[in-house]
Amino acid sequence: MGNTQTIMKVTRKKKFFVDAKSTKNKLSGLNAGRLAAHRNKIGGTYTIVITPRYVPAVLTDIKATPIVIIRASTFSEYLYNCIDNDVRQIDYKEFDDIITTNLGSDISKNISTLTIEKFASKS
Repeated sequence: MGNTQTIMKVTRKKKFFVDAKSTKNKLSGLNAGRLAAHRNKIGGTYTIVITPRYVPAVLTDIKATPIVIIRASTFSEYLYNCIDNDVRQIDYKEFDDIITTNLGSDISKNISTLTIEKFASKS
């Protein structure tokens, strides 16, 4: 197989912070203050936390903050479908719209819906 390249097309100039968690156990908590410090350091608008699993209390940690959670499996499913359907330029606007209207929550269901809408077979 050859090298594949996926390009995120940014339609608006916006900075954001991404924190990817890898844990064999469920993510038990987030330090919203630490995430805010990282976001502020780069002048970011919001933080995306990508994690395999988390406990429900994590949603309390991010409530009313400019932080969203995406499950790693949901994010990878979207990227897999882009590659499988030869989509090499991804318009980030759809993600940005979902994120900005759902700050302080888990947006995995929204991203799953986007994946289905973009890639489900139309009969």
